[in-house]
Amino acid sequence: MTMHWFHAALPMAAVLATAASAQETRNPEVSGPFVTSPVMLNTSSASVTVSWLEKGADVTVRQGAEVQSSFPVEVRKTTFTHLKPGTVYTYDAGPAGKGKFKTPPLVGQPFEFLMYAESRNGNVSNTIEQQDKTNGDDIHSQMIATMSKEDPDFVMHLGDAIQTGPDQQEWFDFFRITAPLMRKTNVALVYGNHEANAPLVHDMFNQPKTYYSFNWGTSHFIVLDSEYDRVRLAQAGKSTESEQEKLWQEELTWFKEDLEANKGADNIFVAFHLPVHTATAYKRRDRSFRIQREWVPLIEKYNAIVLNGHEHNYQRAQANGIHYFVTGSAGASLEKVDWPEPGITKKALAAFAYTKFRVDGKHVTMEAFDVHGKKIDEENVR
Repeated sequence: MTMHWFHAALPMAAVLATAASAQETRNPEVSGPFVTSPVMLNTSSASVTVSWLEKGADVTVRQGAEVQSSFPVEVRKTTFTHLKPGTVYTYDAGPAGKGKFKTPPLVGQPFEFLMYAESRNGNVSNTIEQQDKTNGDDIHSQMIATMSKEDPDFVMHLGDAIQTGPDQQEWFDFFRITAPLMRKTNVALVYGNHEANAPLVHDMFNQPKTYYSFNWGTSHFIVLDSEYDRVRLAQAGKSTESEQEKLWQEELTWFKEDLEANKGADNIFVAFHLPVHTATAYKRRDRSFRIQREWVPLIEKYNAIVLNGHEHNYQRAQANGIHYFVTGSAGASLEKVDWPEPGITKKALAAFAYTKFRVDGKHVTMEAFDVHGKKIDEENVR
């Protein structure tokens, strides 16, 4: 894997340059008072979208003498092109910090990604039995410190990043805590129930809808919104059953078409917040039977690997040959795993955890680690 440098030459500015584009155009310049480090999104073999947050001042994006955009809003973003696949790019964003990201690998190159969820703010206990009310932000900070020792191609957050979706300060805190990890990798977000009414983060993560897909190497990743039927409508100001059904059917149709269009991928990963299977008793009623009825047959047809959040613990399950992984607490209170599903639940622990997947062609392995980096589970997925 080769490396190219992004360089910042001025205080409070990020100047991004790549060897692939230096001969074709002047270096793009992004300037303004950063509140968060740049977040790398929508990364492909040839381009990356850079998104960040600012407070109270205009930002201008220039390329040579041409002003590309100037807008007095909280979310800033720009896209850089002419990147090369299988390449590490490093950047220096001045006061916002130095960092790096990878473009998707060339065919035949392995890659790794990390998965975690439920970093919501709030007081939690270190274990279910302890009641010392350790701050949830402290747990999240510890988790990020441990995950930052890894070198993933990207990180996927499975939802409920914060407690209150519209609260901008909580998002500022989230990006402050995650900066050590986000400034060194690409990020993909799954929308959970606590992301409702969060226009800032919807804009920040640069997706036209709350469901989307992307390729990484020869694998395909599908991100679904499992909350349309009970959360998104409040955000959209809609509440009728007909509107619920319309939104659900639009997503279902897109899901079917995306699966069929990418059936030749070495692996298909399907990520959504609400789990199909759970070993948590009081959450069992929270399972979406419609997901089981309408999504699971498609998941089984295309032999996908399922990634979920929502439960505040770690779980691994298998049903009808499909692997299900729940990695659900990086700050929210832990929940007991007191109702395993016979023949389906393979591992369930009330632990703060993250998972690491390594993909090498059609071969996929998984390791799970607690907040201190101790391995708590592993699986040869395929």
